[in-house]
Amino acid sequence: MKIVIIGCGFAGLSLANMLSESHQITIFDKFKVAQPVGAGIMLQPSSQIILNNLGYQDKLQKEGEIIDKIVGLNQHKKQVFLTQYKDFNENYFGLGIQRGSLFTWLYQSLLKKDNVRINLDTEINHINDLNGYDLVVIANGTHSTLRQQLPLKQKYNMWRGEELFLEFKASQSKVTLGRVFPDSYFSESL
Repeated sequence: MKIVIIGCGFAGLSLANMLSESHQITIFDKFKVAQPVGAGIMLQPSSQIILNNLGYQDKLQKEGEIIDKIVGLNQHKKQVFLTQYKDFNENYFGLGIQRGSLFTWLYQSLLKKDNVRINLDTEINHINDLNGYDLVVIANGTHSTLRQQLPLKQKYNMWRGEELFLEFKASQSKVTLGRVFPDSYFSESL
């Protein structure tokens, strides 16, 4: 199959790595330089399973930080959610990892494959621009103009509070992260 993936983020790169074993892959991204955005990311168990199947289990364990639980507090310090991974499965955990590491592994792997073409500095604005492919995957973010062209209704519920504080309980340490909406961040180790 000839498959096109719009978006060179973690979802697009992971999918390209999976499908490139038996298909021709073309990736388009509007950015001129392929690089990670942001400092860190927390991988949920489902993402870890996919990355483990791609052969990254040892790297993830070596470079990642295991997260046992997440506590969400509102601006009044009232708990609004609690995720304890062991409640779902004794072997589950979140995994904090540097975006740059994960991005580099996935991107560099694709550069070595003859059946993968990565086209940067190319923004696809219309679904009709994607003729000639057997499968089109839109992985360029929740604000994609391509998604808006699909005959699917989508609704996003954003956090409406003024502040949300997150506390991550890791195996070795405790880290509290906070975000004061709309644009200031802080982190502090406890």
